[in-house]
Amino acid sequence: MEFWKKICSEAERDAIEGNSDIHGKYCMPNCIAVLRRLRKKFPSMDTSVYGFAIESIKDPQNRIIVMCLQDSMHDLLEWIMSKYYPNERK
Repeated sequence: MEFWKKICSEAERDAIEGNSDIHGKYCMPNCIAVLRRLRKKFPSMDTSVYGFAIESIKDPQNRIIVMCLQDSMHDLLEWIMSKYYPNERK
């Protein structure tokens, strides 16, 4: 629960500060850099999963999650996989 409170408060603060998709903390280039590091850490990551992850950051809420999980690549990968295979994760 604490994790989601952090995400919500950061999202609200960034919205107030007017961070954009291009220059803000949760911008596309920052998220792409995180996903590239993820791919380097897990080279066996399927290309279609990586492509899905790139597509998913079009959604601002997903960008917030990616940036919040960047310090734990394993958790980030688990989150992406749960989105890519929603019916296989319990």
